[in-house]
Amino acid sequence: MRQLAERQWLPRRRIESRKKEHGLTNDPQYTAAVKSQSLDSVAKALSKLDAVFKSDAKLGTIMQAPTLSAEDKSAIVAELQKHTGPADKTIKNFLETLAENNRLSILQSVCAKFETLMGASRGEIELTVISATVSTRIIPQLEEG
Repeated sequence: MRQLAERQWLPRRRIESRKKEHGLTNDPQYTAAVKSQSLDSVAKALSKLDAVFKSDAKLGTIMQAPTLSAEDKSAIVAELQKHTGPADKTIKNFLETLAENNRLSILQSVCAKFETLMGASRGEIELTVISATVSTRIIPQLEEG
């Protein structure tokens, strides 16, 4: 009986260690989106924010400034909300919480982690195919899933 209990525990431990290994645990934004049933809208908003980061190199530098005043932070949050589309309360609360806790500098990494979590929830697997020759027959099969 004890061996059976240990076997059941082992896979759970492996899963948890893999989650930790890939940074997939304790993401408050993901949890909030699941609870409010707004996962898709939050994913779209965060992907838009990630695109803003990629298009504006100065934004990351500005967000890391430790001397931002409360007015500066609220202006940044308001500007970021313009890019997220329709007013989403989850995103608004999240951005305000980051600003209040001087954590706006981690927003870009949060966007990346959230995209990883969304891919995992959709069952997507990231892979790299290495081949000596390009086979036009295999590529469509891989894209179909």
